[in-house]
Amino acid sequence: MKDILTLTKRNILNYLRDKASVFFSFLSVIILLLIYILFLRSVFEIEEIDAVQQKIFMVGYVMGGVLVVSTITLSFGVIGNYVSDLDSKKINGFLVTPVKRYKITLSYYLSTAILTTILTLIMFYLSAIYLGISSGHWYSFSLFMEVSGLLILYVLVSTSIMTFIATFVKSINAFGGVSALVGTLIGFIS
Repeated sequence: MKDILTLTKRNILNYLRDKASVFFSFLSVIILLLIYILFLRSVFEIEEIDAVQQKIFMVGYVMGGVLVVSTITLSFGVIGNYVSDLDSKKINGFLVTPVKRYKITLSYYLSTAILTTILTLIMFYLSAIYLGISSGHWYSFSLFMEVSGLLILYVLVSTSIMTFIATFVKSINAFGGVSALVGTLIGFIS
């Protein structure tokens, strides 16, 4: 267990140390927010309801999409640690140690799930605070817990899928291409 925790901590710190990687993990989310704000804002203008209800609907709708997209793009960005280690041959150093292969793989999965969960929950809490301040509508504690649980479930599912996809990528250049494809596809679908 100590091996898994040590490797997980190493992967988390390795990801957070690279500021460009963190930024590009958020890039799809940033682009999606800009599209919503700049181009799709008029779609949310409904004449039958008042401005406060429109704000609640718009922020809830937009942030719901952004949070689901972020579970996918963030997990794919974080699992890039695996591809980076594979490309730079650092993973060979782990493979010659007495640490079993499943522990190495599990540490990449756990670091991805932990970071993606923390960052996604922070985005959810910030959006809920923004909604509360801007409209006066505050979510109940039970709703916070329900949405947090769903986000954790989405993170675990998307981390599993992105880890599976990353196992087919052998170089950092190929990972960049696949990342662009995944980010574009997810942004389009959302």
